[in-house]
Amino acid sequence: MIDFRYHIVSLVAVFLALAVGIVIGAFTLSGGVGDSLNHQASSLRSEQAQLRAQVQATGNALNRADNFATLADPALIDGVLSGDSIALVLLPGTPDSLLSATKSSIASAGGSVATTVTLSDSWLKAQSAERLRAVATTVGVEPAQTDASRLPGIVLGKAVMGRDTAAGKAALEKLQSESLIDIDGTAAGKPTSIVVLWPGLPATTDQQTVTGWTGSIAGIGASTTAVVGVSSGPADNDLTNPDPLVTSLRGSADATATMSVVDDGGRAMGQTAVVLATQKELAGVSGQYGLGADATGPIPAITGAR
Repeated sequence: MIDFRYHIVSLVAVFLALAVGIVIGAFTLSGGVGDSLNHQASSLRSEQAQLRAQVQATGNALNRADNFATLADPALIDGVLSGDSIALVLLPGTPDSLLSATKSSIASAGGSVATTVTLSDSWLKAQSAERLRAVATTVGVEPAQTDASRLPGIVLGKAVMGRDTAAGKAALEKLQSESLIDIDGTAAGKPTSIVVLWPGLPATTDQQTVTGWTGSIAGIGASTTAVVGVSSGPADNDLTNPDPLVTSLRGSADATATMSVVDDGGRAMGQTAVVLATQKELAGVSGQYGLGADATGPIPAITGAR
């Protein structure tokens, strides 16, 4: 007969063996998981270091390109806008630095700024569109025969380009009295081209806003023969998130057919592109310039005087 104590000892031995197995297995598993996690962490640290190095290298390359543009500008842009008078149109929030740099670039190229027109924050509102339609006939635009999304820009562009005429002057005064624009500069004479400046919009900008500004800027492009749109650059200088307004304009067939767009106007290289793009526009050639994947090159091809 088997003693009861034998059963107790057997059960204790079984549970002890089970406990030892669990402990040994846990240590073994823990070691394997730990090694795997350590390997993954090490790999991520390595990738992070590589990405930081790539970002630093890209930044250094862009800075060198800007330094080159600054040094080469006297040879690249000297006199290319000689005798030209440029009208500047600013979207709300345009950085002072972009405006100042653009004025300086135009002057360095031998051109002058005829006037600076700043659009109000209410430009895209529905009631503003009604006021713009009321001004349209003053500059010879028939609202019923014009794309509604392009109408505001067409009216503004024709008013700015005709600022030396009675109709253009009346239209600008009306738009200013309606608090749709603010005008700075009263130099005499007819502008030869328009340069539109805006702050780089964040990638999160709502589509309605992007579409509204696309329509207005494309309308300016359709209003006259030489128009260049200039973004200050991607928000936060993040090249992986391009300005959605630039993307939208470059995706519009009528916009790309009638105007040029520079996507890095806040950089020295971008300012070189602004001047050369204006020269090209005055010669009837539109293009897309800057650092974006949808740009044809950083600057237009360099040619002699038009």
